[in-house]
Amino acid sequence: LRSLSAVGRSRHASHLEERAVHLLLEE
Repeated sequence: LRSLSAVGRSRHASHLEERAVHLLLEE
């Protein structure tokens, strides 16, 4: 279960990074 939550966290972090990049590119 711990490894699964860790994977979920990394996935969520990468998703937030993608959104940040999109916002920077849009401006």
